[in-house]
Amino acid sequence: MLPTNLPRWGNLGHDERAKRISKSDYVKNQDVIVFEEAFDTSARKILLDNLREEYPYQTDVVGRTKKIGTQA
Repeated sequence: MLPTNLPRWGNLGHDERAKRISKSDYVKNQDVIVFEEAFDTSARKILLDNLREEYPYQTDVVGRTKKIGTQA
């Protein structure tokens, strides 16, 4: 079941959805925001870059930056 308070942006492209989400009021003034399944690299970059001013502390995408079994 989808949340009822979110806009219905299902038919937009990934980049356009990322832009709209990052400009929406519901992502402002939160303690923590978690995005699941942000697979599209371009859209993820747009989303995180647009949120960086208000949320400068962002973690790396799990599984994208390090290989399993290696130590950093």
